[in-house]
Amino acid sequence: MKQDYLLPVTGRVLPPYSHDSHRANGFNPRGLRIGYQLARNHWGKGLATSVSKLLLQFGFDGFCTHKITVDCYAGNKDSERVMQKVGMTKEGRQRDFYPYRGGFDDRIHYGIRSRA
Repeated sequence: MKQDYLLPVTGRVLPPYSHDSHRANGFNPRGLRIGYQLARNHWGKGLATSVSKLLLQFGFDGFCTHKITVDCYAGNKDSERVMQKVGMTKEGRQRDFYPYRGGFDDRIHYGIRSRA
C-alpha cells in the first residue's frame, strides 16, 4: 500500500517534497517505510530533518507502528546525516543496488523501533 502525504511545514505548499509511506515488507505488518526528496535549492535548511521527525512521530503515534525504515544512496551523506539526527540506526548495506551514472551505488538501510 502506498500513500503520499503533504505536510506543510511553513503554512504553504513546499516545492517538490515527497513522502513514501508503505509497509516495510510482508513479514512486518507493523512496520512503515518513509522517504523524502527535496528540490536542490531547499537543501541545507533543516527541512528534511524537521519533516522526518514529524513523520516518525506520525508513524509511531498515528499508526502505532513497531518499526520505521528508510534507505538512501551510499553517496548521499547529507541524507545519512538526516537519518542519524532523527535517531535512526544504520542497519545494513546492499552492494551495487542503485544504477547510478553509468555504474552502481550501494543502498544504505536505517531503522528505528518504537520505544513503547
